[in-house]
Amino acid sequence: MSFPRTRESIVNDVNGSPLVSTNEGVKREDDIICCLREQVTGKWLHMIWIIGCNGMLGKELSALIEKKKIEYVGTDRECDITDIAELRRFAAGKNIEWIVNCSAYTAVDKAEDEETVAFRINASGAGNIASVASEIGAKMLHISTDYVFGGKGVIPYKESDPTGPVSAYGRTKLEGERLVAQNCARHIIIRTAWLYGAHGNNFVHTMLRLLSEQEQL
Repeated sequence: MSFPRTRESIVNDVNGSPLVSTNEGVKREDDIICCLREQVTGKWLHMIWIIGCNGMLGKELSALIEKKKIEYVGTDRECDITDIAELRRFAAGKNIEWIVNCSAYTAVDKAEDEETVAFRINASGAGNIASVASEIGAKMLHISTDYVFGGKGVIPYKESDPTGPVSAYGRTKLEGERLVAQNCARHIIIRTAWLYGAHGNNFVHTMLRLLSEQEQL
């Protein structure tokens, strides 16, 4: 699992200004874990709710959290993020301190024909999660994408660079960022790209498959 950003750009006090990551720096599989550590005391925060735990990123993150013996709960499609009442029912009584949103509609090409569906998950769903996080006093860590930019940059993007998505996927993810920031004051947004891991479809698996099928690419 790869997160192309500076470690410092995401390890910050979430009680202060919300932040997003850059495309610079090292690749570390525990970058997200670092966001979940208490900044002052060094203690782990409990409990963590991973939404989208059966996806590629969710599975990798769950494995890391289990390895570190951190208490967490995970949900996937059985808890519909487009239904805020369902999110509220699940969160009730669990003393959740962090919500990590790994869920997303990620079929970039298909989203051009299904922007409404993508919007419900990437925008409305993310906004619902943020609202519930605020209601229960939890912090939210939201995974976004470099598709919120126009893609014409020649140097790594900064958090402050203007956005300008050119795809349906990018538009829905940008609106999701806006709703997260609007609905949950204590949030972190990570813009990342080229995620890969042992589970699910990704660029690495695609290249390995093509290499086995074709003599040249």
